[in-house]
Parts: sequence; structure tokens; C-alpha cells
Amino acid sequence: MSNENKASKPIIDMLIESTLKKHGATLEPSKIDPKEKEQIKKMVDNLRKSVEDLSREKKEEKEDNA
Repeated sequence: MSNENKASKPIIDMLIESTLKKHGATLEPSKIDPKEKEQIKKMVDNLRKSVEDLSREKKEEKEDNA
């Protein structure tokens, strides 16, 4: 497992758990549909990329103003 996968697994687990709690549901992790798991992983990856892009833009903005 790559470092990226190791880092995203806890985030995915947290998102799933919080969503289930919000709706008062319980689910065994092994029963999550692989397709849904992949969709959540893609969502987390997109969020991570967005945060990295925003961080990079803010850093460039600071450098331009300095």
C-alpha cells in the first residue's frame, strides 16, 4: 500500500462513519459496496487536490505580494 493510500484510508473511514452516524445507520465495513468505496476515494482525492491547489495559490500570492 502506498503512502498516499495509507493517508487517505483514515479519511475515507471517517467520512463513512460520520455519514452513517448522521443518518443513524450502522454498517459493517466489509459490507460497503466496492463501487461506493471507490467513489468516496475519488471524492477524497479530489478534495485533497483542491486543498493542495489552494495552498499553492495562496503561497504564490504571498510571494507575489512580497
